[in-house]
Amino acid sequence: MVLGPEEYEEKRMLNSASTVLAAWCALIKEADLMVLRDKRQEEPTSDDKSRLRFRNYNAKPPSSSISVFEISKWVWSNLAAEHGLSKEITFEKLEATAEDAIIILRTLWERAAELEIDMKMRIAFHANVLLSAMGGFQPSTLGKVRYRDILLSVMRNPADTKMLKHASTITILRNKLKNSLHIKSKCHLIVACAIQDDAFEASYTNADEFLNMPALGNVDYIELPWKEKKLDDFIF
Repeated sequence: MVLGPEEYEEKRMLNSASTVLAAWCALIKEADLMVLRDKRQEEPTSDDKSRLRFRNYNAKPPSSSISVFEISKWVWSNLAAEHGLSKEITFEKLEATAEDAIIILRTLWERAAELEIDMKMRIAFHANVLLSAMGGFQPSTLGKVRYRDILLSVMRNPADTKMLKHASTITILRNKLKNSLHIKSKCHLIVACAIQDDAFEASYTNADEFLNMPALGNVDYIELPWKEKKLDDFIF
């Protein structure tokens, strides 16, 4: 059987200006890493002159990588108009459900042997899944929480002042909004990592020490500080 030309129909698969910008961004990063890196090593003093940085079309006019910025603007305006590329989201974003998060976390721990991920990495992944579920953050904002971004405290339980409760607030920097969001979080994963890393200023060595100290005395709230040398260390 011979198929005629009427049996075929060409269909363009690239319909979004954002896709072109993503490819342009990847090309710039690859050029900077694979081509210009050697130049920077040969001439360390000219580091800025031998570096390419991606500049999006809506960025402030840069002082470096100006040509990259101009091409990004051209892609978003001229190229998009010439080829009818959409500037709107061309897919439907679906919110992950609580059930989705539970399935991910159960798989992480119940099938740990198959995943071949060490304990510290699993705890970090667990924490970032929870943060993503609570705040809906972009993936690029996660995976870089430092101890200085976490405020951990102990306080009297308002419902029963004889009991203590622990609380934590995690500050997440957001890329597009150029600001931060404070997330109230459960403490279990934070405390586990901090004890393992010996990050507490009080040098708690196990959960019992952490739960029984410090004594609040005549106050209702105390912050639990980190060691100064640990502030810039990543926790998860």
